[in-house]
Amino acid sequence: MSGFSNRGASAGAIQQHYDLGNDFYAAWLGTTMAYSAARLLPDEGPDALDAAQERKLDWHLAAAKAQAAARVLDVGCGWGAILTRLRDAAGVAEPVGITMSSAQAEWIAAHEPGLQVAVTPWQDFRDPQPFDAIISIGAFEHFAGPDLDEAGKIAAYHDFFAFCAESLKPGGRVSLQTIAWLELPRAEQRANLPEKLFPDSNLPNFNEIAAADARFTVRHADHEPLDYARTLRAWIRNIRAAEPSLSRRYGAATVKHYLQNFMLFTMGFESRRISLYRIILEKRPG
Repeated sequence: MSGFSNRGASAGAIQQHYDLGNDFYAAWLGTTMAYSAARLLPDEGPDALDAAQERKLDWHLAAAKAQAAARVLDVGCGWGAILTRLRDAAGVAEPVGITMSSAQAEWIAAHEPGLQVAVTPWQDFRDPQPFDAIISIGAFEHFAGPDLDEAGKIAAYHDFFAFCAESLKPGGRVSLQTIAWLELPRAEQRANLPEKLFPDSNLPNFNEIAAADARFTVRHADHEPLDYARTLRAWIRNIRAAEPSLSRRYGAATVKHYLQNFMLFTMGFESRRISLYRIILEKRPG
């Protein structure tokens, strides 16, 4: 497999955010521990977060054709939501996860023993056996740094899709979920991204994704910014409910930091500065 350069978030930047404390995230993410936008029905409120997260997970299983898969790779596996769903709902014999967060890997080992998780950047991941499908939810935002120009971002994304193509069987699918810029001039983008929450990271534009996926055919693409806005509002409600205990353990400044940045992101989705894309790609023959 080709060597790939990391043009996005460093291991230190990832750990700064995701290794804050597993109990911190468990206090407000919900039972799935999914740290990405749910699929909420129009009439559902914050109380439906867990069911909406499971609906999102199942959407990606269907998109990746996981029911017919023996081996599925989750790039940016978080606390194991997709890995667990692949095993328990789709009957995938070998779900494999990649994360750069030691804390997430420790959580999975403690709560879902037997699942395979590699603590490594995807650029360094090697597996001699091809996968039937790849799922990546909420990780793509970390694959390009904030100082890259359009060409640099496309090069970073091209590397990721090349990695996916080399890791997949012919006809294998990638189910990708990512935040992306929407109708916002490049000069204004950096000011609208809470870099202090996600250091070393940036968002793609959809055209940058499309320009980078030459080895794949796009089978489906949609954008639902309000899915993320409503998910964020559910998280904000949960954080506020747990605020006294979280503040005692992690500090009031940390809790305030998350609340403020989540509100900024919520306003970004609601004003259509940023959106949420779900994209299904299929590896081309040859």
